Parts: sequence; structure tokens; C-alpha cells
Amino acid sequence: MTSPTQVILTSSSDWLEWFQLIETAAVNAEVWDYVNPNVAIDIIPTCTEPEEPTFLTVKPDAT
Repeated sequence: MTSPTQVILTSSSDWLEWFQLIETAAVNAEVWDYVNPNVAIDIIPTCTEPEEPTFLTVKPDAT
């Protein structure tokens, strides 16, 4: 496991490295499509609330 990288935003020259860290973390967490600032807002996917599991959806042959 790698240790986390820390970027301190002391000037605008630090922004690109910081942004790349944010993008990498978001891609790894599979949320980049939702937070990418370069995507038009009308094509950003929407999150949907998951269905609450029931006995039948978890174990269909349960009685």
C-alpha cells in the first residue's frame, strides 16, 4: 500500500498537481463521472437511491 501524497496549495503552481491527485482518487473510487468539472452539467449521470433489500432479493429461496 502506498502512503498518501499531500499537496499544500501555497501558490497557483500547485493547483495542477493537487487536481491530478483529486482526479486519481475519484477515478479509483469510481466517482469521477459525477464530480468531473469539465463535463457539462446536463450530461453528468445522476445517482439513484438503491432499493432496500428484502429476504427475496437477498436469498430468493428463503422461507
